[in-house]
Amino acid sequence: MDFLNAFGGYALGILGAGLAAFMAGIGSAKGTGIAGEAGAGLVSEDPSKFGKAMIMQVIPGTQGLYGFVIWFLAFNKLVPGMSIEQGLQVLAACLPIAFGGLLSAIAQGKVASPTTGPRA
Repeated sequence: MDFLNAFGGYALGILGAGLAAFMAGIGSAKGTGIAGEAGAGLVSEDPSKFGKAMIMQVIPGTQGLYGFVIWFLAFNKLVPGMSIEQGLQVLAACLPIAFGGLLSAIAQGKVASPTTGPRA
């Protein structure tokens, strides 16, 4: 029990920071891939639209960057020996960007790709 009290809060904080970076990165990769596939098709038909296709591909990539920034911010709050309550606070603060980055990056990739949306 002493081990859990000594390292449990720190481990929970590391878990939160890791989830923020990892899940937002996964969403960013998936969303960028969706938008990139559509952009590659567009550019192969009309190379003059490369700039517009690139911008649409970069948008979902920002979510991974946000997760990475939150990882740094959370990691700076971690101290060995922190209480479990403090670790849970860091974990809870990281979960919104973890799940938000995962889901919103995929949604942004779908919006940037006209092939995955409803057809008129």
